[in-house]
Amino acid sequence: MDPFFVTLITIIFMIFLGYFLKRIDFLKVTDVNALNKIVMNIALPCMIFKALYKANMNLLPTLSILPVVGLLSSFVIGIIVYFILKYLKYDNKKLWSILLTVIIGNTGFMGYPIILGAYGNSGFVRAIFFDINITLIFLI
Repeated sequence: MDPFFVTLITIIFMIFLGYFLKRIDFLKVTDVNALNKIVMNIALPCMIFKALYKANMNLLPTLSILPVVGLLSSFVIGIIVYFILKYLKYDNKKLWSILLTVIIGNTGFMGYPIILGAYGNSGFVRAIFFDINITLIFLI
């Protein structure tokens, strides 16, 4: 069976499992913060460190281009969306809320497991390097 399909089915199953566990009151709304902290502060960094540890560092010159491409594409898309929203006469609060969402995509939380399942470790390492631009945008 196709690895991408298996990964997608696994993620959909986990989403439905979480929904089911909430419906039978096994998980409470207050559990969200704890689960989120476990995923974001433990599981995701462990996945990243493991992938980088196994990565072929001879590819580093090639991989170093990916954050630049990500940053430039975010910048270009941001400018295009800014002018579209200005043309549509969105107020500044909505405009910047949408613009921030467009520029800083949530590629890690759901994207990383899908990339890892579909493209393996080499694709995951590329996704990590592409995603460095998000960190740079946060730091600016």
